[in-house]
Amino acid sequence: MPDRVDPDRLGSLAARRPAAVTPRTARNLRDAALAALLCGGASLGVLAQVPAQGQAQVQARGQLQAVAVSAAQPTLSLDSLPRPTTPPPETGPVVPSRVAGWRQQALAYEHGDGVARDAVRAAELYCRAARYGDAESQFNLAWMLTNARGIERDDAQAAHLFAAAAEQGLEQARNMAASMGTPRGAPPPCLR
Repeated sequence: MPDRVDPDRLGSLAARRPAAVTPRTARNLRDAALAALLCGGASLGVLAQVPAQGQAQVQARGQLQAVAVSAAQPTLSLDSLPRPTTPPPETGPVVPSRVAGWRQQALAYEHGDGVARDAVRAAELYCRAARYGDAESQFNLAWMLTNARGIERDDAQAAHLFAAAAEQGLEQARNMAASMGTPRGAPPPCLR
């Protein structure tokens, strides 16, 4: 996206707009162009539809706002992936049916079955169930961590979770734990 809009280009594009532009349409188009500039996604096509009297305002505001928008745009990296938080400890007794319910909810959020897909919420629910020894939840969370399925990749935590699920007899977890090797570092909060 260019930092500035070329006034000559803007003028030639503006000449192609329809002749009948009402004040209300002009105001709406100007507002749309300003909104596009604020979002950093203005195109010459949008600016070309702004009436001549509003072009100078759009260009003047756009130059100031383009600088602010370009400075505020984040750089994409692996560190920008969401990180699930450890859910707080439960109060009161936790029964196996409650743990199974958390696992079922996590599966629904992970795959978008009946709810909007939300990998971070799925990881939090898997973590909650894994804390109480659910081998399938430990495996699923480790799989999400190993493959960066909507959350940040963390092989160290995944190795601990695969090992915990393998200790409970889950065959797939044994295979993954064997391929990942001995877990290093402190166990993840889900296993504490």
